[in-house]
Amino acid sequence: MDRYDPATALIVVDVQNDFADPAGGLSVRGGDRIIGAIEREIEAATTAGALVAYTQDWHPETTPHFARDGGIWPVHCVAGTWGAEFYPALTVAGPVVRKGVGGEDGYSGFTVREPVGGETRSTGLETLLRERGVRRVVLVGLATDYCVKATALDA
Repeated sequence: MDRYDPATALIVVDVQNDFADPAGGLSVRGGDRIIGAIEREIEAATTAGALVAYTQDWHPETTPHFARDGGIWPVHCVAGTWGAEFYPALTVAGPVVRKGVGGEDGYSGFTVREPVGGETRSTGLETLLRERGVRRVVLVGLATDYCVKATALDA
């Protein structure tokens, strides 16, 4: 079976400056060195007619997600900042699903969780995939222990 076809989607998880660039606020060690491999996956998926969708961490300036506001994470991917932008060497040519927009915890590309109360809600990614007839997903990204893993489990 080929890796990609129109019923398969490639989900590119949070390949943003704060994770991929060594100077980023929550830099993943060696993250900038795997961009070439991610680009090859994007090219293969696009060539096969598969959907390529992207998730983007997109936090407000103040959120219980950040350590300074009571959470566990350093400040990262604040909406509209350099850190929240996609890594410059990444091709972004598909729908983008933002997570953490309202201050909620956004590990998965599919759902976000309110830090107070714990309610979850959809990011819209599942709806997008269903509307496109996607039955299988391939995931790539940097934070495999958090965001990529959570997205894979929810897929």
